[in-house]
Amino acid sequence: MPVESSTAPPQGDELTALEDHALSGTFAVPREFVATIVPDRELARAIDAALHDGGYMQAGPDAIDAAWTVLADARGNVDKTVRQCRQRMRSDAALIAIVGDRAEVARALQQGAFACVVAPLISEELLSLLSVATAARSARDQVADLSKQLDLQEHLASIGRLSAGLTHEISNPLTAANLNLDELEFDVRALRRIEAAARRVIGDGGDAPGSPRAELREALDAGRALDPETIIVAARAAQRRIGDLLRWMKELVGKKPASLTAIDLREVVERVHRWAQPGVLAGVDVELLYEPAVARANARLLEQILVNLIDNAAIAARAFATPRLRLHVYERGDTAVVSVRDNGPGIPEDLQRRVFEPFFTTRRASGGTGLGLALCREYARQIGATITLWSVPGRGTCFRVHLRRA
Repeated sequence: MPVESSTAPPQGDELTALEDHALSGTFAVPREFVATIVPDRELARAIDAALHDGGYMQAGPDAIDAAWTVLADARGNVDKTVRQCRQRMRSDAALIAIVGDRAEVARALQQGAFACVVAPLISEELLSLLSVATAARSARDQVADLSKQLDLQEHLASIGRLSAGLTHEISNPLTAANLNLDELEFDVRALRRIEAAARRVIGDGGDAPGSPRAELREALDAGRALDPETIIVAARAAQRRIGDLLRWMKELVGKKPASLTAIDLREVVERVHRWAQPGVLAGVDVELLYEPAVARANARLLEQILVNLIDNAAIAARAFATPRLRLHVYERGDTAVVSVRDNGPGIPEDLQRRVFEPFFTTRRASGGTGLGLALCREYARQIGATITLWSVPGRGTCFRVHLRRA
């Protein structure tokens, strides 16, 4: 979920500005960004100290429209200040108003404040309200995500029925087409040999127009203008793509949970990085950050998830002249996390909720199928993991795979 308003392209060390585990995602991390609008300097210092003590990070006054929790000094003109703040804020953000006395609380709440703090500021009360606002937003996100997962499961079930029928209906024509292509390829090779032999017999020219040798030469030249090899290559590519789509559709449904073992996440990430470095990551500056982390997972499925995420991140990062990626392994509480972060253009907010939908893609023109992230989410489900997303247009994207610690 976006929490900053800046849209400037990343520059230099943009990826190191914030640790990956501090970025707010689909499921909120414990400390959200907090934007403040506080004209009173002493009050601003008190709020800053309280936020610092509570481990929160400030996004600055310009982020009011995108922040999840906003503090506003509403004393003096509660109705107007709160109303103006709410007009500039996201509809699902939480506004905590700081008011002068108890009589102003009802007016602030009526104008759209999530909660109120009566001045003078009590740090513990402020932090408690921030915690409630954060938990409420996190709960809303989780409910929305669970609802979406139920819809997705129904969608996948229908895809499963569809793919079973398609596999049956398409497999036979594909097999027949493959046999015909084999025959065509054999015939083309035979014709090329006949052509070469004929050219050796008739020579390079000099025959009168209309003579049998001249007519044969013209026929051979006309045949050369046709390129059956290109047609065969294109047909083979179409076959492979149809076959891949059917295989991926089958992988999206009907899978039982995978067998899980304790795995060192650093070893998995290093294997994927070594594999991707010569091709997928060519020309991309990759930063590797490792903290000790052991998780219960299936190494093969986790590797497949990371391959897809790294491939997408590399494509996004190349939108800028200095493409950069960060692969970060760490533990937080009972969770082990692998994050893949890029400095690309980011994902628009209206598309972030759709990126895991099967067949949704913004790269269809360049060959994208829209199944990569849908498969990642399915693989994650099979190993008891979740994938969350943080992205801000102009500031890059971070996908995190949350696994159970071993």
